[in-house]
Amino acid sequence: MNLAERGMGLGLRTLTRLAGSQLIDRVGLRQPAQRALYRGAKTSTRAAATVGRTFGAVGRRGAPTRLAPGEARGLFDLTPTDEQQMLRDAVRDFARDRVRPAAQGADAERAAPLEVLATSVELGFTMLGVPEELGGAVSERSAVTTVLMSEALAHGDMGIAVACLAPAAVGTALGLWGDADQQA
Repeated sequence: MNLAERGMGLGLRTLTRLAGSQLIDRVGLRQPAQRALYRGAKTSTRAAATVGRTFGAVGRRGAPTRLAPGEARGLFDLTPTDEQQMLRDAVRDFARDRVRPAAQGADAERAAPLEVLATSVELGFTMLGVPEELGGAVSERSAVTTVLMSEALAHGDMGIAVACLAPAAVGTALGLWGDADQQA
């Protein structure tokens, strides 16, 4: 099983676990959960199509591509959307299942495990700040999404979390401030 298939399996396990939860029925959230699962499945399918790509040469030169700002939801609202909650849960599962077991070995080796880093690339962590037009995984920028992902990943191990997300910082910088040649 390749890394992309493992990443999709992780996403499907998370969706299945959420869909089968008895708590959703007890608090009367079955319908909103179904809508969130549909949107999550749609988003994850789109992300899976772009997950294995890296920065490729962009054929056009001209104006740089920028991510749209996130939708304004009030003066100061940090409440996660359904998509953000699902993403956080999936990343937390990855941190619990893959990052935390590798943490002690990473400390002993003084290096992040290459398999965990490769899986994070396959899952699209490095493409968070890259516009979809350039092969990225998001259509709008959101500090809340980035913080939720970072926090969830850090539940496994902070050092490995930083190693997994460091390439995303470069992608975000190029997405925000890079000219068309740099983005290409």
